[in-house]
This record gives sequence, structure tokens and C-alpha cells, in this order.
Amino acid sequence: MGIYISELLPNPSGKDTGNEWMEICNNGTQPQPLTGWKLQDASAKSFTIQNISVAPQSCVVFGNTETKISLNNDKETLSLFDVGGNSVDRVSYNTVVKDDQALARVSASGELQITTTPTKGEIQNIITAPEARTTKDIKSETENRAITTTSQNGLWNMGDGAQAQILTSGIPMWHVILIGVCVAGILAVLFTKAALELRGGKGEDKII
Repeated sequence: MGIYISELLPNPSGKDTGNEWMEICNNGTQPQPLTGWKLQDASAKSFTIQNISVAPQSCVVFGNTETKISLNNDKETLSLFDVGGNSVDRVSYNTVVKDDQALARVSASGELQITTTPTKGEIQNIITAPEARTTKDIKSETENRAITTTSQNGLWNMGDGAQAQILTSGIPMWHVILIGVCVAGILAVLFTKAALELRGGKGEDKII
């Protein structure tokens, strides 16, 4: 095929600006000048390549700060046109791409596939499929989110998935413990005093 779009990274972890990239490769036997060629996304936003030639069995990478093309994380089409405006290659995807997952082709004519092993600048792509998430995994993640707590949400992790609600959102935990100890001490004193008064009242005899 010669020149083709080989790999994309539409959703890098952190900021996308400056970290997204697209890769064009040359699987031919001769160098291929790309000056005047264009990359274009689904919204018809395009980037004209300048002063670049791709050596045989090599790739060039373009970042989104250079192309000004921002790849969508869930649905996109990217086209490559030669200097005469002829369509050379086109790739599409219609799936959610998670952080640091790339979309790569195992061959120049193959479909894009999600991989967890980006090979930026390398002509040989590696397809490592993401691990399938089971119903058990989803349930476990949901439970973990529910019981992962801090003083900001007022929850105390009791272990084994149990939680206790603390009505002291934003107060450091040692303050809560200290207040609890003080309250318990005061209640103990009051109960002791009441018990002594009750016992003393029963033991008195009225003298007329």
C-alpha cells in the first residue's frame, strides 16, 4: 500500500493537548515525500504536512499541538490525501477509547483495533486487547467506590463493606474521637451523680 495511517492515540491520560498523536507509516521500499499532503478529521478540519519525507519501513508521528486536530475519544474518522487531493487512506472508529489506549492496525489494509500497548513511531504495531470486565469486577468497583471514604464525605470505613455515618463532614477524625471521649465522660459523671442521689434519697428517714 505504501503510505498509510497506522496508529492513533486519541485519549492520553491527563491533558489531551500536547499528548494526542497520529502516526503515518511507509511500508514500501522507497522514501515518500509528504510535503503538501493533508490529514483531515470527520469535521473537515485539516492539517497540511510540510517538509517531511518518510523513509522505507518507517513512520512519522504528528502531535495535536502541530496538527490542531483533536481526535474524539469515542467516534472519529481520519483521512489522508496526497498533494493532488487524492484520497490515499482513511480510518474510522466508533468505540470508547480509554486513557492511554491506542487504535492500531496490524497491517496497512487492516481495521483499527484498541490496544493497551501503543508503539509510537514504530512500524510494527502490537495489539494487546484490554482485559474484559466481568459483572463481578463492575460490582466490586461499585462497592469499593461506595466504601472508600474520607472525612469530607462523613463516612467511616468499618471493614467488610460496612459503613457508619458521621455527622461531622470536614472535621478531622481525631477531633471526632476527642469529642466522643469528652461526651462519654460527661455522661458517666451525670449517671453516677444521679445514681448516688437516688440511693441517698431511698435511705433517708423522715423525722417529725
